[in-house]
Amino acid sequence: MHTHLSYVQSYILQKYPVDKAVVFTTNDSYTNNYVGRAIRDKAGAFQIEQNKGLEHELSLLQQNGSIQTFMHTPIPDGNTEDEIWEIFKRMYEQLGYDDEVYFDITYGFRYLPMLLMVLLDYATTLKKVKIKGIFYGNYEVGQVGENGVWEAPIFRLEAFSALQRWTRAAQAFTEGEANPLCYLLDESNSELSDDIRIMYDALRFSRGLSIVRDLDFDRIKSQVVDLGYDSELGEPIRPLLDLVGEKLQAFSSFQLSNGLAAVHWCLQHNMIQQGITFFQETLISLVIEQVCGKEVVTDMVHRTGAKGALLSFRFANEAINVKNKYKLPM
Repeated sequence: MHTHLSYVQSYILQKYPVDKAVVFTTNDSYTNNYVGRAIRDKAGAFQIEQNKGLEHELSLLQQNGSIQTFMHTPIPDGNTEDEIWEIFKRMYEQLGYDDEVYFDITYGFRYLPMLLMVLLDYATTLKKVKIKGIFYGNYEVGQVGENGVWEAPIFRLEAFSALQRWTRAAQAFTEGEANPLCYLLDESNSELSDDIRIMYDALRFSRGLSIVRDLDFDRIKSQVVDLGYDSELGEPIRPLLDLVGEKLQAFSSFQLSNGLAAVHWCLQHNMIQQGITFFQETLISLVIEQVCGKEVVTDMVHRTGAKGALLSFRFANEAINVKNKYKLPM
């Protein structure tokens, strides 16, 4: 049973119970909305109803179990850059490591959405907080309902924060860094996350066999495409996943040519030693495949023989070059 409540935060907390509610208040908002409640009388003037503010409603929610504890944190008005940074600091200090967080920005300053997005990025990186909801009560488009009470929609905006994280993850992947993408995929598709992490580790640590034998790249690319249609973010996420798919395009399922794709990846991202290793091992594998068949590519006897043959070819070629350069007799 819901008690009649006047503040959007109260309705949110009824629907999403939390362990702790923190309200950030300026001096004026503390007096006019947290302790008291500002209402407009018939003449249009504001009057303050004492002890009828948000604090009172939070105490009711605590009684019915929607919240365990609540508090207010004073913040400056935000009229200068220093004050805005102080607001940022005090909000960040209230976040604990690995917290699950709901934010309401209905009554915030006009710059608050930008400040909040920066704060969320900062906190998810340093404190691993998880953003469960961002709410905005759009009072201006409300209207009087059938019960005679003003009703307004509450918008959920956390998708914008999620899209920002996906944007950074996709950009990082195009630059050769897969961990941000894997971190996001852990929440939505753990199988795909594991595959991309295996691929990324194989590239970093020159595990050529893993690139060729262990990864079904066609399935991985298909899952990336499907994710664009299954995600709650909808159409905006698809171009980002297209970037991921393009980065994987050169790889195919269980092909020795993946070694050459790995060489290209390494050269793109300044992984020179890894690229040299992939090139050497892939060249040996391709020689064995052409001469003896793919089934013996991993056999050490064949690999030793192929490596020796390639070295002999290299030395013979260098000898021919020296002969031609100095016009030596046969």
